[in-house]
Amino acid sequence: MEFQDRLKLYMIGFLVGLLLVYVLFGNRSCISLSEVKMSELKNQRLKLSENVRCSLECMNKTTAQLKSELEFFEVNFDKSHPREKPCRIYYLEPRSHFKKFYPYHLIIKDCDDLTLITQIIFQNNITCPCH
Repeated sequence: MEFQDRLKLYMIGFLVGLLLVYVLFGNRSCISLSEVKMSELKNQRLKLSENVRCSLECMNKTTAQLKSELEFFEVNFDKSHPREKPCRIYYLEPRSHFKKFYPYHLIIKDCDDLTLITQIIFQNNITCPCH
């Protein structure tokens, strides 16, 4: 068997393999558990504690701004309590390349259809009379 014949057979097998992989796996994507949880938290109804409302006033932000900024945060599962009953507790911090834009961390309670932001923890020298 010549080289061209072997190459032709190899390419036919390779293309059949690619087609089989596409049929089996389609257009699935790899997303982390943190991204799934953040999407879930963002799509739920949002409620703020009084302490968080005061902290938002110190930062001159609205509830809508805070909810839209959640996409730049990720869950730190080491500091979270995802098995807590009745509401799971998650510690959110900004992704590494957004830390300078969002110098605070959030503590969130995830109840069935409600996201309750219970605390904002400032990381830099931000002073607020709420704390």
